[in-house]
Amino acid sequence: MKIRELLLIALSAGLILLSGCGAEQNPTVTEEGEDSYARASLFCDVNFWEPPSWSTEEGTITGDITEKTGLALDITVPPQNADAQLSLMLLNDDLPDIISLTNETTISQLITSGKVWDLEEFLKRYCPESHLLKSFPEDIKRELIKRDGGWYAYPSHMNSQDSRKIWKPSSKFYEDWTNYNDNNAIIWNRELLEKAGLTVEEVQTEEQVLAAWDKMKNMHLDVDGEAVIPLLVDGKGYIDPTVKFLEYTFGAERVDENGNYRDILLQPQAEHALLFLNEAIRNGYAAPEQLTYENTKIKSLMAGGNVFCFIGNVANSGIDFTKWVSSGPVLSSGGGDTGAGQKSESTYRLAEHICIKRLQKPGTGSGMDRLYDQR
Repeated sequence: MKIRELLLIALSAGLILLSGCGAEQNPTVTEEGEDSYARASLFCDVNFWEPPSWSTEEGTITGDITEKTGLALDITVPPQNADAQLSLMLLNDDLPDIISLTNETTISQLITSGKVWDLEEFLKRYCPESHLLKSFPEDIKRELIKRDGGWYAYPSHMNSQDSRKIWKPSSKFYEDWTNYNDNNAIIWNRELLEKAGLTVEEVQTEEQVLAAWDKMKNMHLDVDGEAVIPLLVDGKGYIDPTVKFLEYTFGAERVDENGNYRDILLQPQAEHALLFLNEAIRNGYAAPEQLTYENTKIKSLMAGGNVFCFIGNVANSGIDFTKWVSSGPVLSSGGGDTGAGQKSESTYRLAEHICIKRLQKPGTGSGMDRLYDQR
């Protein structure tokens, strides 16, 4: 078993499956007494993802991964309070082997603890011939090192100049998709838009959007006995999908006029985005409790047919796309150029991050420990 195969397959599972951790770490033993495969724990803080059970049967995707790597994963995705659970594991020195995270504060805590691997050290020690040491996008690695003090995480979403040189699009369609697609959007319920006497062309500007929400609020409509919600934001994770969309649509970027990195919250357009969302809540278009909703609640509301407008991650909304329409970027009244629909060459989307638990003592008997020795 090559550690390179273990790393890449395990990370691929984390990236594609967004998976979690489990309890058992002892390898499965055959009747002959020889190990058939090792087990490793994988933990993920994306609470709305429902991982499949890890099957080792021949012909299944996970079974094929186990056959090629000798590794099976025990997956845990806490339904809530994942950060608190992980902090407790860190305190008790009982971290899972692989950790998939979206919370940068938690990532920082793990790195400061010294209990996760610097991937440069990990690869050079266990797989010095790994292609990741030669072909991982340098611009993204540079930003990760700048943020974390080292290369501790493998982002699940990567888009940069260097990454596009390594992984070239297979067609113009995918090139455009890479350059212009984004899951974060503003979308409108087609049926309710029609009931309000509006077209998508009439909800293009900041003033038009606010007027549309106000009109719907004052119409006092209901759907199947449920009052229509003028605006729904993306629940407790609204800072990323909802605020990020508004920041970009009003023209905020993560670089200054000289192309140097600058926190997006320091941009005046980011302040504009926060004021816009604040106005929507103060005027009663969006209820404050929306900021505490879990993704399951968001999906339930979207399926109910009584949401007029949604701003957030459309990919996680569970909608029937035939019933919704996007109005594109919200044109700012501040006169700034919109950043929606285009991606700065100097910015990278670093969403879920995969960290690998560092073994403090060799020979612990865990699945990952056993595989580290099978070079």
